[in-house]
Parts: sequence; C-alpha cells; structure tokens
Amino acid sequence: MDFTKRIYAFVTFLLCFTFILPQNVHGEEDKETEFRITILKTSGEPQVGMILKINGRSDKYLSNEQGVITFQYKIDKSYNRLANIYFPGDETKAATSFVLKETETSKTIYLDSQEDIASFKQNNKTVTIEGFVKDSSQKPIQGAIISIQGTGRKVLSDEIGLFRIEADYNHPITIRAERMENRMLNISIFVGPTLKGLKLIKYQVFIGGYPTHVDAEFAKCPQLKRLFVPVKNLTQAEKDVKTAGTPLNKYYKLALEV
Repeated sequence: MDFTKRIYAFVTFLLCFTFILPQNVHGEEDKETEFRITILKTSGEPQVGMILKINGRSDKYLSNEQGVITFQYKIDKSYNRLANIYFPGDETKAATSFVLKETETSKTIYLDSQEDIASFKQNNKTVTIEGFVKDSSQKPIQGAIISIQGTGRKVLSDEIGLFRIEADYNHPITIRAERMENRMLNISIFVGPTLKGLKLIKYQVFIGGYPTHVDAEFAKCPQLKRLFVPVKNLTQAEKDVKTAGTPLNKYYKLALEV
C-alpha cells in the first residue's frame, strides 16, 4: 500500500470511529432501568389497582392482582425523580412517595386505606409483636406476664426476657413481673416512609418506646420521632400525613431525605 492509500485508509477509519462511537454512547445513555414495586396491606394481602405516577411524566402504572407494579425508567443522575403512589379514585394526594434509584429497583411498600384500618379495628385484626423484658440493670426477666388488656391473651417471657404475642389496634399491652412495678405499654406505629437503610418499614409496630437502632438518625433528624404515633391515633395521623402543610406532612417529606 503506497503512502496515499495509507492516508485514505486512516481517514476512513477515523470517520467510522467518529460516527459509530457516539451511537454506542447514545445507546448506553438511553438504557432504561426496570423497577418492580410490590404494594401490600399490613396484613400481607395485595393492594390491587394502586396507581404509580412519576413526577414530570403523564404515564400511570397500576398494581396487578399480586399488588405488583413493573415499569421502566431512565435514571438521570443529575437530579432525583420522585415516584408517587395513590389509592384508586384519589390522585390528589399521594399515599406515599419514594426516590427512584438504580440501587433500589425492587421494593415492598405496606399501605392501608382508611377502609382497611377501619376493618382491622372492627374485626380486631391482630399483628405479631415481640420484645424483651429487662430490669433497670438490663438483665432479662424470665416469667414476666405480658397481656393484651381486655382480651385474655397473655404470654410469659423466656429465659432471655423475650416474648411474642398477638396484639391488636384497640388494646394496650400490660407487663407484670415479680418485684417489678406493673407497666402498661401502648403500641406505636411508624407512619413515615419505608427507610430500607434504617430498617424502618411503614406501619411497623413498636411497643414501649422508639427503636434504639436508629438513635444516631434521631440525633440528626429529631423529627423522625414524630412519625411514631399511638395506634389508636393512626386514622388521624394518616390524614395529617397526606394533608399539605400539617406537621406530619412536613416530617414525612423530611424522612424521604434521610
């Protein structure tokens, strides 16, 4: 190959590289991420017909008979995009929101409608809770009686102070132990968004105080504590969370940034 042909071949290679490379890069930029969102009631039953909408887009995605929504979305790393979930027939107020992330393409969200909550209370729906009974020096107390007041349900704590019992949305928990002052513990429920990194799930039930494993986050964002409410106040708390301008609505939005 003489010098002229070599120059021509080199120019041809550069032109091909110039036109082909941007197409490959463009293809990578257009790649969409597939998301799978499962929406359940706290009882574990699927929430059918829930609506998911992404801020800035007109598309709607509905949960199927298993409570599952699948969709594809191209993540733009220059800003955060919120996905909002609505109950059927009410697209004015989101039941919950979350940021779309490439690292969290599959998640389960627990949501109860006002009708669900009323049904749980009316039918005395129970939830399994567990805890530890310890004395002031943090030693476990074996044989403490844990009962659900007014129901006849009771259990004993084991050798490490652990107990597990079926609680409900209507009655407080009482703990009784020898040489220990009787204590009545109300059940509280977390009404904030599910925070996977903090191991906090929306509508997770706690007894006798706040979970200690998130003390560091409480120090950074004290408002998180306001999202733990007595179960008996859940119906009103749900309304406040969805109403713009209320304290709980503001705390909920702050929690999304944690």
